[in-house]
Amino acid sequence: MAEYSKTQIDKLGDRLKADKIAPDDLKMLDEYRDSFRKAYDHVFEKLESLNLRPSGRPSKSTPSIVDKLRRESIRLSQMQDIAGCRIVVDTIAEQDGVATKICAAYPKTVIVDRRLKPSHGYRAVHAIITVLEQLVEIQIRTKSQHEWAEYSEMWADAEDPSIKYGGYPGLAARLERLSDLLFAIEESKNVGPESLRKVLRDFIYQTYPSATEEEVNDLYADMFFDYDMFRDCFSPNGGSELRANIVGYGRTRRAELRDKLDSAKDD
Repeated sequence: MAEYSKTQIDKLGDRLKADKIAPDDLKMLDEYRDSFRKAYDHVFEKLESLNLRPSGRPSKSTPSIVDKLRRESIRLSQMQDIAGCRIVVDTIAEQDGVATKICAAYPKTVIVDRRLKPSHGYRAVHAIITVLEQLVEIQIRTKSQHEWAEYSEMWADAEDPSIKYGGYPGLAARLERLSDLLFAIEESKNVGPESLRKVLRDFIYQTYPSATEEEVNDLYADMFFDYDMFRDCFSPNGGSELRANIVGYGRTRRAELRDKLDSAKDD
């Protein structure tokens, strides 16, 4: 396998970003991605030895790399998630515990906490590890954060991929609000049907302090609808069918939702 300098890799990234790909560029990109395999295997095996039950992705896809280069001010050689693993746990406390274990195993780990300052609703703790002179990213998510990320992907497929990054503002805002609510529920712990209603109303009052009682009631109805639909997608009974039909749902109600959500945003 050829070895490439940082300058060569960054120039490759520039060509990918500008859609000016030379004949050998895809081969070069494949070789660059393959260079992360040993580091990825090292990290994956270490996580397994710590009983952290990782899932993995040895290399980021070409469309994902190109999309990220175009979306962010980043050089290809700086991209931290060419190779990555994911760990999903039940609670925020477990999430913190996993991050602590990883830092103990790899003392130079860089932790990026996206819980209090999410990216367009996306929440997780990312651990960036340098091993064998390569970067490997570990996403640590709670089950709720993971399901929200999958739910966001569903709507991106149904409506517009840019939803994940703030595009299609009405629906994107609604997904971000759902993420905030789910995080409030996680922090509250042991939320049952009655306490869920209290958490939801408290969340609305805290997030929209100047809202009138009528506006609070409207928000409550909208957010309860969003929360119910989200939960239905991941229910044991019928969840897979609902997930399969999200695209159809999005298409048939696209005009109606756009009008309603854009109107709510203007208000």
